[in-house]
Amino acid sequence: MRNLIEQVRQFSVVPNELEFSMATAFKKIQVPKNTKLVEEGKYCQHYYFIEKGIFRSYYLNKDKERTYWFYSESDFFTSWYSFYANQPSFESIEALEDSEIYVISKSQFQELIGSFREFEKFARCFIEQQHAIMDFITKNFQDLTAKEKYELTMREMPGLDQRAKLGHIASFLGMSQETLSRLRTQK
Repeated sequence: MRNLIEQVRQFSVVPNELEFSMATAFKKIQVPKNTKLVEEGKYCQHYYFIEKGIFRSYYLNKDKERTYWFYSESDFFTSWYSFYANQPSFESIEALEDSEIYVISKSQFQELIGSFREFEKFARCFIEQQHAIMDFITKNFQDLTAKEKYELTMREMPGLDQRAKLGHIASFLGMSQETLSRLRTQK
């Protein structure tokens, strides 16, 4: 719980009363490898924080899985579209290794926002940061060379190549496994 509180503190102060309420609302759970926390077509009603482990977000495109993002230690995640727009998820999110996470329901998350302006500030600032990252990826990542994409990803997500399958990383980077293998041997 300490790590979760520290991540919230990066965006807002956390008075004792908020810390207590967060400790009550967020539940720590163990997630076995290959467990899907979110399934495409279903509503996502939870917000997550990773204490230990790694997850991938993916969707189906012409019956082929496309990895959209990776989340690891100290990341908050959810199916953003489903959680905030109250629509069925277009993605699935699965554990790539045995993991420990904290989970909070959407109603409890909204209750914390309504009860604590500090938590409301965290939620707003965090989403602003996520939007900025997605904006950067959307506008810049696709124009990078395969090598530049790989190098940027390994710099921003150190150890990913040791924790995720080669096919998942290649899919995320928008390249074949063969191209990714060649890039890895050029390091």
